[in-house]
Amino acid sequence: MMRKVVLCLALSVSPLLAANNGSFHFGKVKFDPVDAFAYQADTEDPKKPLTVVVLTDFKIDRPAVLAAINTPGAFILQTGEKGNVVLVRLVAPNKCGVSGYLASTGQQIDLSDNFPAKTTASTTTRSAGECWTDKPGKMFKDTYDFHLSYDVPITAIPKPSALPAGGAEAGTAYLALVKAIQGANWDAARIHLPSDQVPKERPKASEMKNYFEGPIAPTSTFAASITTTRKSKASSR
Repeated sequence: MMRKVVLCLALSVSPLLAANNGSFHFGKVKFDPVDAFAYQADTEDPKKPLTVVVLTDFKIDRPAVLAAINTPGAFILQTGEKGNVVLVRLVAPNKCGVSGYLASTGQQIDLSDNFPAKTTASTTTRSAGECWTDKPGKMFKDTYDFHLSYDVPITAIPKPSALPAGGAEAGTAYLALVKAIQGANWDAARIHLPSDQVPKERPKASEMKNYFEGPIAPTSTFAASITTTRKSKASSR
């Protein structure tokens, strides 16, 4: 219910409030932002979250961002093959840091946290200001410069629910699978295996040990399977 409320509020924000302008240049890539999104990221001090302003040259799919487990990764996934995204970290009222992903050149960049900034509004619900380079910089062979301005509402990112001791359903299933593998117990293991990892026919007794020591890797394939299941459940909430 809370996720739905947050989603509705985020989608009801006036596009005018999310207006931004400026330009960003890095190497062969240059773009003017057309959409913006701001959120607060956790830091070591729970009382001092870091405000992050995301600027893109494509329209942001906000529901996808709110449903994602990894917020920065959600923007990268939306770049496709040509989109570009820049994340401005507001580390201080007069300092900012910049990172981003440039899909057109396949570059993931993380620049300094010491660029000049000007903050005109900084609350739990809104962030406005500017972040810029006072002179062109260089990262390896690529030169860069930018001047970004923004006035955008801060969207609250839903917090994931903490799993109870033991990892809840996913943790219980994983432990049961590990024990079954350790004991080479086919009947118990197959219940927890993805269908594409289960042979159509039960391995012969002489092959059973090799089967459990070979293809089955509980710390990789099946852990990934369980993680995928958890992500699907989290996204559906």
